[in-house]
Amino acid sequence: MRSIIMKMSLFMALILGAISPAMATIDIIKGSTCFNGCKKDIVQLVAQGETFSFEVVGQFVDGSTGVEISGSGVSVSYGTRKSGNNSSIIVKLAVGDNAAEGVRTVKLHYAIEMNGPDTFTIKVVRKGTINQIQYKQQVPIVAISTNHLRAAAPAVQQFQQSTQPATATQPAPQFRTELVPPTNIPPNEKVVLVITGTKLDKNIRLGPSQIFRNVRFLPGATASKCEIELEYTGSLNTPVPLAIYASLLADTDILGGNLSHMFLYTGGLNNKIQFAQAQTSSSGANTSPLPVIQPHITTQSSSPPAVVDVMPRAAMVNIFRRISPNPSPAFTEVGIPYFQLNSFMTNPPPEMNCSGMTGRQSKVVVVPDLIWGVSSPGSAGVNTLFLSQLSAGGSVLSTENVTGMLPGQTIDFRFHRQNSRIQISTFVEHPGCFVSPSLVFFEDPRFTVVVDTNNALNEAAADKVNNRKDF
Repeated sequence: MRSIIMKMSLFMALILGAISPAMATIDIIKGSTCFNGCKKDIVQLVAQGETFSFEVVGQFVDGSTGVEISGSGVSVSYGTRKSGNNSSIIVKLAVGDNAAEGVRTVKLHYAIEMNGPDTFTIKVVRKGTINQIQYKQQVPIVAISTNHLRAAAPAVQQFQQSTQPATATQPAPQFRTELVPPTNIPPNEKVVLVITGTKLDKNIRLGPSQIFRNVRFLPGATASKCEIELEYTGSLNTPVPLAIYASLLADTDILGGNLSHMFLYTGGLNNKIQFAQAQTSSSGANTSPLPVIQPHITTQSSSPPAVVDVMPRAAMVNIFRRISPNPSPAFTEVGIPYFQLNSFMTNPPPEMNCSGMTGRQSKVVVVPDLIWGVSSPGSAGVNTLFLSQLSAGGSVLSTENVTGMLPGQTIDFRFHRQNSRIQISTFVEHPGCFVSPSLVFFEDPRFTVVVDTNNALNEAAADKVNNRKDF
């Protein structure tokens, strides 16, 4: 009898052990919306083209046997698990660049499910890129003979400063609109910025700001181009970022999220704009002088023809590759060779150079996106759409549309690698920051940038020689 009772007790224990995971309950979720944790009915936000990790905390959730997500374009997998009190499991989400915006349901499955799987909700929000910002500047036109340029100086001044209405003897001044780099923009008046990039046609907004007012997205936007009307009310003339987000994000999502940078439209140096210095009198009135605008003068004499010339950006930024062909390891430990980080990358950013690490430590970091681009060294601007390509090993990695360039301008692009993780380490007996190909590691291939791949520009044969550059 005792033997039968013991067998029945053991059998019941096994049954309860199998049922326990089915009665798992999510208590809190730590993620993009609630970094310190919130209830599972709070929708977690994720951005297109990014990866996110959520720590799901609750009784027995570490016993989950599988996970799935509704819809397409978002993949889900499990990371580490923690058992015992406050058991948890890491849920990883990789959101595709073109994943449909909207709500998805994440389901945690168990071996036995009494009441169905555990669930929580995410929302995919739009995220694109900023490739270029330009400012619409009104420039007065003066039609004049080159033999009378000096005599025309008062007329030019009149076009810039006159506030009197036109008369029969004083025709109204004519203006033309020019797209110029976003620098020295007049403050405290409405201006129009022209932004080119991706995913600009709908569902976007500017981030909350104390320095812009009367912000309005103008009609006619396309996926690659939009226009924003705004006024700058700040007093500084240092460059400021134009922060574009998905309109689904509220101010609290942007200001309160620890991962809000992952929802910002990427642009590197391309998302900066700079306004003229705002000045005030002792009475508080704005006395900022208007930017000096050189008039567009049409002349009757001939001048040397302007030259159209484009070429790849002089340097590619954030390449991670052996600087010398066969660098020697700094040292070897238990058969693992370690190399100085700066033998693969000169001037690595602070987040990569073991800053703050002491003694024997290791961590995995992400190498920043590659920055490549196109420059216009010619004396003529470019008003024709042309293509530029980044490739490696014979495969095209990225193709960018350039709609126009000013003489001397450089436009930067970002390329996001599928794998850009490396493990960095410090050691007590070896000063410096080290990496090893035997650990978490990758290495960039040789890259090639070719501009005007569609032969759209009227470049002279001698100016086409610099259209290709290897990095």
